[in-house]
Amino acid sequence: MLQSAVWDRPSQLKISDTTVSPWAYQVTESQDHVSVKLDSALKTFTISELMDAANEHEVLIAKIDIEGAEANLFRSNIEWVRRTHLIAIELHDWMLPDQRTSTPFLRSVTNLDFELFQRGENLFVFLYGQSH
Repeated sequence: MLQSAVWDRPSQLKISDTTVSPWAYQVTESQDHVSVKLDSALKTFTISELMDAANEHEVLIAKIDIEGAEANLFRSNIEWVRRTHLIAIELHDWMLPDQRTSTPFLRSVTNLDFELFQRGENLFVFLYGQSH
């Protein structure tokens, strides 16, 4: 089991507020890797790195609920999106006003053939005709 986080690049993250319930944790990226204690640092992996490690060429379902960090996950290294059949995602613009956390995600699918459905907090993005 990996105790890590998905991100768009190698980094060290830390939980910004441990007084909230674990399902509500948010992380911050350390600008100074030295200042993050090793026992509290979360190593990051890109989704492409995880796919390569598992020797998988496509993702059937990517479920993403990362409390506003979707802005970071989708800002770069998004080639894996084209190799994904379904992305189920919770977007958090409501929680982080004026930060536009969903914009990088929306840009990552805009030029692809997709269909959207929403149920509750989840947006289901079915991707068609990519390089599956």
